[in-house]
Amino acid sequence: MATLPALRRHTAASLVLSLVVGVALAYDASVHLRKAPDYAGLKGTEQHWLGIDVPAISMETLFKIQGIACLVAAIGIVLLRRSWAWRLGAVVALLSLLAVLASVYTPFPHLGPFPALDEQTWAVWGKKSSAFAELVAVAAAIAADTSHRWYPHR
Repeated sequence: MATLPALRRHTAASLVLSLVVGVALAYDASVHLRKAPDYAGLKGTEQHWLGIDVPAISMETLFKIQGIACLVAAIGIVLLRRSWAWRLGAVVALLSLLAVLASVYTPFPHLGPFPALDEQTWAVWGKKSSAFAELVAVAAAIAADTSHRWYPHR
């Protein structure tokens, strides 16, 4: 069983890590929500699958979904500091990071209702800083979840 000072250190570390992940995800959300209107014209194509009409999805919609997912994960991490919240934050940040890396290094044509991911530059405002924030959020969330398993006081 952990001693009381060890639990206090863990609680302080958990609080610091939750703030780091929360700020990183909140920054990422602000970039995505601020940039969303710039991508309103980029859309996939309407599809008809199994008798269902699937409307085209714009890049603006994907940016808004990403921003909202980051905010939900950040709020969950800062308020709850539970294992599932850390994992949710890590997954959201990792998917964001993979999407931005894919858009820069591998041009994807549009797939069905989804627009093409083809912005092969880091020169767009907020792209480098949000990718860095996503990387920090992934690392801190994994560290927090790992330490949370060693000191399961909550």
